[in-house]
Amino acid sequence: KQSLGQNFLSDEALARRIAQELFDGSETGARVVELGPGQGALTRPLLSLFPQMAAFEIDQRMVELLHREFPDLTVTHADLLELDFAELAAEYGGSLSIVSNTPFYLTSQLLYKLLCAAEHIDCVVLTVQSEVAQKLLSPHGCKEYGILSVMVQLFGQPEFLFDIPPTAFQPQPKCTVAVLRLRPTTTPAVSGATPLSAAQRSQLLALLKVAFEQRRKMLRQTLKPLLSSGSTSAPPPEWLTLRPEQLSPTQFVELAATIFGDGASGGGDTLLAATHSAPGWKPYKSGWDAS
Repeated sequence: KQSLGQNFLSDEALARRIAQELFDGSETGARVVELGPGQGALTRPLLSLFPQMAAFEIDQRMVELLHREFPDLTVTHADLLELDFAELAAEYGGSLSIVSNTPFYLTSQLLYKLLCAAEHIDCVVLTVQSEVAQKLLSPHGCKEYGILSVMVQLFGQPEFLFDIPPTAFQPQPKCTVAVLRLRPTTTPAVSGATPLSAAQRSQLLALLKVAFEQRRKMLRQTLKPLLSSGSTSAPPPEWLTLRPEQLSPTQFVELAATIFGDGASGGGDTLLAATHSAPGWKPYKSGWDAS
């Protein structure tokens, strides 16, 4: 039976390949965490490579099944979106290597959460819908390019590994699935960049939220409340004639620094909440929430 929207991987060869990709991509090979193991198809080859791994699963039925199948595996009943990766890394003694065949409806929220915890994560290998992978990897100027594209390209170092056909899952999804590897970082993929504080990343995400809410409008229009309410300096005039999908991830980093300044004092949510009048706008809880 399908568990909470999850498509279970049923191809053993592909499960071994995913496990090997994590092994090849993890610098230490230690502190491996599987999120949403389901029936354990991926867990089995992972355990052969990482005997000390741990798993977190929200479906109690699957937790009980995993306990029976893998008596030596530490399985915790938990909501993936409620996990504190900083606490886990401290408990396990270092940065985590994470692998997941996550339910597709959780993909965006999980990606934001992983990026938020970049300081505590070494490597991530996960499955996503191919259309989502295309969006994450799309360059600016493409219609698929959006907030998640910018954030993952700046702070995730995404790498496409391979595709998985629908026939490799039970039940079969109505799409091809892609396997990606990420290396979360606090230093944006910009030449000469230095790490951004949590406050600066919050400001950047809040700026993207405003810019892409009305993606067909020029930035001159969508950013007008910000530019008239305390920004430190004016962005290049030619940028303001562009739509958000025409601005590169690097330019968004520069734009955020222009509007909010280079300091780490925060204030992105406060300023945007005070100046942005779009219906339904509310500050992010942490600056990184996907909601």
